[in-house]
Amino acid sequence: MRNKIRKLILEIIGNTPEEKKFFGEKFVKSLQDNVFLDVLPIVGNFSEYMLRLDYITNSLGLDLIGEGHFRHVFRTGNPDILLKVATDRAHPVGNRLVTAIDANEQEIKRFNRYPKFFPKSYAYSKDGIWLLVEKVYKVYKNSDEFREGLLKYFKPVGEIDKNIKDAIIAYSYQVYQNVLPHVSEEESASFDFSKFINDIEFTIMENIAGPGGGSGPAFYVNDKKDIFFDILRLGTEDGEEYSTAVMQSIEGHIAWAFNEIKIHWIGKNLRNLKPDNPEYLYFKFANTVLDKGMKPLIVDYVANKFYEDKDTRDFFIMMQREKITIFDIREENTGETKEGQFKIIDATTF
Repeated sequence: MRNKIRKLILEIIGNTPEEKKFFGEKFVKSLQDNVFLDVLPIVGNFSEYMLRLDYITNSLGLDLIGEGHFRHVFRTGNPDILLKVATDRAHPVGNRLVTAIDANEQEIKRFNRYPKFFPKSYAYSKDGIWLLVEKVYKVYKNSDEFREGLLKYFKPVGEIDKNIKDAIIAYSYQVYQNVLPHVSEEESASFDFSKFINDIEFTIMENIAGPGGGSGPAFYVNDKKDIFFDILRLGTEDGEEYSTAVMQSIEGHIAWAFNEIKIHWIGKNLRNLKPDNPEYLYFKFANTVLDKGMKPLIVDYVANKFYEDKDTRDFFIMMQREKITIFDIREENTGETKEGQFKIIDATTF
């Protein structure tokens, strides 16, 4: 077994200067000796476990940096490459026992199917005992980092408020152009579309009325994350198609934002201002421009941003097909590469 593993590693990694530099010279050099990587028997034989652990850390020169339920993780000579070695831990799932080797094999298969969202598997043993895997450059350490990274990468989610604003402005301008020839000079002079644009942006992004009577942005960071998780949940738990999940999740939020602008911003000012106030005519014209019939158009505009975004759609499909739960998408289990690619660090699910 030991010679077989050593031969397999050498076949994959080799002994060239480039490979020594990439995987770490001490690690590659040690592979020329009678190297073995076997299951770490924490449960079965603790003395043997300590001997094997000592062998990996001292003879191979790898630092132990993490101990999960199933596997131990070691830092190689390359700071961007980690070694994951199976332990003998297992737990029952249904009528079978799931092992650490199952976890390794699942991680390898998931990378092969969805390399965009899982750390790269550089080399691995056919028996699933170990694998050399890409280290995620930045692990999200807390909920703030996690939400920021999530919304940065999945742009339709992070920019849902901007897309609502853009849609309102675009469709309002069409109405504005259509009604302008049919209003009096006084009415047209009272309405500055540039001011309307700024007011819509300020209201949505900073000063929309909240359910508690206060004001703030239409969507806080956590609101956006919750919308995305609703979409994912509809796919993973209810089996909905992507387009259906998107529409069901965003429609109510967009309707709420639209009504807050139409009723609680424009309508409130019309109720509070007297007709002889110059601002009254501005809000009267704004009420005409922001036609309630455009609401479904705004929903479609925002939904299309989701449909057109390949990263968001592919992530939804991956979650659904791999049966990954929302629980796995959290801080400390997600991060990003140096290039900003969102990654699930450990998505072994059974």
